[in-house]
Amino acid sequence: MKFYSLFFALFLIASLSSCGGDDVDCSDPQNLTDQLNQDIQRVETALDAFIADPENTDKCNNYKDALNDLIDFSEDLLDCTDLNTAAIQSNIDISRQNLSNLTCN
Repeated sequence: MKFYSLFFALFLIASLSSCGGDDVDCSDPQNLTDQLNQDIQRVETALDAFIADPENTDKCNNYKDALNDLIDFSEDLLDCTDLNTAAIQSNIDISRQNLSNLTCN
């Protein structure tokens, strides 16, 4: 999960342009940073809880929801910058792969 933190920190340093998805205000880098940190923290917390109790369906679903939210926000971020879009897309692809491998009973 530290990959997400590093990836998004690097993205934010390089990202300064405007545009963005429906829910993203690319003109406010601090807000982007705050939202990313919240989404990353939610993924890490949900993953830790799921790893501690992998048979718990609620914890699995919480992890899934957190990954989906991070993917959605990342997709909106693709519209914010022409820098690091390959890295953003790679992170989205990895997150989707993790999501597709996740089976909640």
